[in-house]
Amino acid sequence: MKKIATLLGLFFLFSAFGQEQCYTEFRNLEYALKNPTSVRVLDLSNQDISELDYRIGKLVNLEELDISHNGLLEFPWEIRYLKNLKKLNVFILRIKMR
Repeated sequence: MKKIATLLGLFFLFSAFGQEQCYTEFRNLEYALKNPTSVRVLDLSNQDISELDYRIGKLVNLEELDISHNGLLEFPWEIRYLKNLKKLNVFILRIKMR
């Protein structure tokens, strides 16, 4: 019985290695940019952001972006690189592409 428990423990330990984390959420763009391909959700809401950094385009696997309740008036053109974006939460009256 002890051997079975040990084997099961080793199985779960080794099966966890090498697996990519499939859901990673960030609330800070600087931290997200340290490992840009693992970012799936970026919540920048309520952070008094007046301009969205052009480097957001590096988050190629980003699926959800929340930029609500900020003073944003423009999107950087690099937002077009977010091909996997499925959900965009925006609470803005005027947006211009720059």
